[in-house]
Amino acid sequence: MERLLTKHHNKKALSVTLVSEQYAPDLSSTAFLFEELMIELRRQGVAASVRTLTPGYHGYVKEGRIAWRETRKGVPVRRLPRLPFNRSNRAGEALNWVWGTLCLTALALFSPRSAPLLISTNPPMAHVVGALMKIIHGQRFIALFYDLHPELSCAVGALRAGSLLDRIWRRVNRWALRHTDVAVCIGQYMEQVVKARYAHVKTAIIHNWCDPQVVRDMPKTASLFATENGLLDKFVSRSRQSCRMCRFASCSSVKA
Repeated sequence: MERLLTKHHNKKALSVTLVSEQYAPDLSSTAFLFEELMIELRRQGVAASVRTLTPGYHGYVKEGRIAWRETRKGVPVRRLPRLPFNRSNRAGEALNWVWGTLCLTALALFSPRSAPLLISTNPPMAHVVGALMKIIHGQRFIALFYDLHPELSCAVGALRAGSLLDRIWRRVNRWALRHTDVAVCIGQYMEQVVKARYAHVKTAIIHNWCDPQVVRDMPKTASLFATENGLLDKFVSRSRQSCRMCRFASCSSVKA
């Protein structure tokens, strides 16, 4: 990662711009994970900044009105407003994805051209933003994969495999990967799917991990919450809000 960030800097200070629909104080694990990443990068001397949307991914936020431009915990953040549609509304969610991609494109257009873009899969087609900036500005682009659409949409029945939308979406994904400098995956199986999209893309695996002093595994039977709420025989997903991805700063094995 250091080589990736320094190619356009000539030994000057490293920099990177995160482009993501979600960022703190949004109430999602991804939002808080990204905030921890940006704070850690700043602590290590990287000029990290953020381009995102206003909070509301889950329909509400703990904090009051959020400024479109602010420095949050030492990290410069620029925002544009999100649409008010709820995630349970399928049509509204699709509009959210389209709107989010357009807004992130506008924000990325005015980001520092010397800073590589780190772009996640929220919204799912956000990597298109990086490909466009690569074409327009020659800006380096790191694709971070958390979700795999349309594969996931097809697997759960939300999208018919082989449909026109599915075929177009897959073509767009391949096109974006052709312009990606590095595709960062959180696991081996995700890397295999990404390679299946475009075999020549450079990849790196960086697992999400938790601080064992903060998050500890325990038998479900030892959980008072699970016992009181009748969840002992049910699957409940766990968000990893304390996960850290500071390994981005030391991923120097990925050659630019």
